[in-house]
Amino acid sequence: MNLLESGYFSRSHGTKGQLVLKTSVSFEPEELKVLFVDLAGSKAPYFVEDFKLAASDLVLSLEGIDSPEKAKTLVNKKVFLEESLVLPETEQELIGYTVYEALKGVLGEVKDLSENGAQQLLHLNYEGKEIILPMVEDFIEAIDHEKKEIRYRAPEGLIELYLEEE
Repeated sequence: MNLLESGYFSRSHGTKGQLVLKTSVSFEPEELKVLFVDLAGSKAPYFVEDFKLAASDLVLSLEGIDSPEKAKTLVNKKVFLEESLVLPETEQELIGYTVYEALKGVLGEVKDLSENGAQQLLHLNYEGKEIILPMVEDFIEAIDHEKKEIRYRAPEGLIELYLEEE
């Protein structure tokens, strides 16, 4: 069985020991029966009892984790999934997509992608300057793969930060 590092638990959720899983890969949550957590260098299996999607978060209930105190012991721990569950990479397809920002309109084409450890980053050229936008679900309004378009709502001041004269 091949395991891939797939994300981490960002925080506990609720009063029954649920955990919020932040992932760097795509997979079908309903297929997830077991995941592995890095505990002191070894990968411990945890069985998924239930999951729910809450906004952009995947909230998991794990067997044996039934209190906020137990859940907190897993916060910030790396999570590994069976390689067979991970969907093929589609992120590279975003190069060449046109980014439309809610207030500024067309920002330009995605020239490159990178990771900062927390999320994927889009690199664009706008008015001769590089702009780097985080691929955070709260900021992405829609991705249209047919039209190769990304509708984005940048947090206030982010784009202006890149456009300021030095």
